[in-house]
Amino acid sequence: MKLDEIRKLAELMQEFDLESLSVKEDDFEVELARPSHQRSLFLPAATNADLTVELPAAEAPPVLDGKTVTSPIVGVFYSASAPGAEPFLSIGQTVAQGDVLCIVEAMKMMNEITADFGGEVLQILAKDGDIVECGQPLFLLK
Repeated sequence: MKLDEIRKLAELMQEFDLESLSVKEDDFEVELARPSHQRSLFLPAATNADLTVELPAAEAPPVLDGKTVTSPIVGVFYSASAPGAEPFLSIGQTVAQGDVLCIVEAMKMMNEITADFGGEVLQILAKDGDIVECGQPLFLLK
């Protein structure tokens, strides 16, 4: 297994927020682990010696001071009604209850996500094309 392949595995771990991953390929085995306080790579070599590489610590999640609007479904986040169209929201904009905030595509269905409450947009926490989970914060309103 090449170093580039190991790096791709480490990137996948970060993308899917995995704490450990083990891969066996022929007579080579790679175990990757990243404890929550720091991220480490453990590569057992064929000689049974361990090599540990320290990776940069993860950024702390942003402090959410306000009311969050969360995704009610799993899907792909879109900030506008069509590619190249104006986004539904911008930071500083005031929204009212029932206003369309974004679209989440799930199973080829475009689902408009509306505001359950009004307020000023403080943060937009997702980007176009992001896969969002049910309950994931999308917007922060004041």
